Amino acid sequence: MISVMLPRHAIENGYLAFRSSTEFEVISAVVRKDFYDFLQLNQSGANQERLAIATDRSGHIPLSIQWFVTWHCNYSCEYCWQEVESDKYRIGTISKTSPREWAESFNRLNPAELFLSGGEPSLYKALPEFISLLDRSIELVMHSNLGPSFSVEKFIEFVALDRFKELTFSFHPSQTSFDDYFAKLERLAKAGFRNLKVEMVLYPPHLEHAQRVYDWCEQHRVELRFDPYTPAKISMLQRTPGQIEQMKVWTKKAAALVEQLGRKEVYQFEHKPYWGDEDGSELDLHAPIYCSAGSRRINVDGDGNAYTCMSAIDRTKLFGDKALPHYASIGNVLESGFQLLEKPIPCWEAFRCSACDFQVLDSAWVNIVEMPDHLPIPE
Repeated sequence: MISVMLPRHAIENGYLAFRSSTEFEVISAVVRKDFYDFLQLNQSGANQERLAIATDRSGHIPLSIQWFVTWHCNYSCEYCWQEVESDKYRIGTISKTSPREWAESFNRLNPAELFLSGGEPSLYKALPEFISLLDRSIELVMHSNLGPSFSVEKFIEFVALDRFKELTFSFHPSQTSFDDYFAKLERLAKAGFRNLKVEMVLYPPHLEHAQRVYDWCEQHRVELRFDPYTPAKISMLQRTPGQIEQMKVWTKKAAALVEQLGRKEVYQFEHKPYWGDEDGSELDLHAPIYCSAGSRRINVDGDGNAYTCMSAIDRTKLFGDKALPHYASIGNVLESGFQLLEKPIPCWEAFRCSACDFQVLDSAWVNIVEMPDHLPIPE
């Protein structure tokens, strides 16, 4: 049996035409009132109760937006998850939309937090102006590589010193020198920017730089995060047991330094993909769940297209118009009529949820309990 899911706009003139080299029979055709409700699961009384629980929990989650300002990057790090699929991610043009239009769009949505990411966000030359136009009630987090496109002078001119909840600059020794990177960072620190953080992936060739990076951050009282390196695919550089042990040591030292500076690491790992449900029951991440992606969290690309989650972006990037319909954009934030989804939706792949999404959403995840015996949903 083959299930075909089509968006309503794909049906023209009230009928569908199929070309086939063999005979086939249509067993059933269902028009779903709720586009995201696979197999009409919400009609079950037990699932309605679970959906109500998920809806109630999600009401306590403030809206969070992750904006991939551009997919382009001026670095080409071997360990970057986007660089691995550069032919799909490093395409398109950098936004020509004015900073005022972007700011008005995000101000209209009024998220509690806006996370600026990429690619390299500073490749959008008007980024500092955009930040200055953003409502001050919106907390900001940004990740940048502090590379050639990042203008310290322009940042000082337009951005308030206390504007960021976390201002993280990643150090990539294969792409820039220690002296160049830390000279720019020191200028920002001396200017008075708060909540600065250095981040470095503990890629095996980078391990030799860890001590010097740690010493600089300790001396200048700047927070530090060492991220463990995990190979993105088999052909990439693997980790030896000894290197893994070094990574563990440096990760703990960085966390301890943050604590010494009187801060708590923003990025936490006490989440359901690692543990159980908060009520003591086990959350089955390989079974469908109700998730608030699209209503309490969205991911926006450089053209303004909003997606429920990173999985939706990934499938759209990888499979294009062959991706399942529910992975499509839910709308464009630059349009005045853009609306978030109204309630949690069924998700079939919580087991591969991106950390940047589940760190925000997993407190409201609830398993769907009544399902058909056979779920014709492809992986």
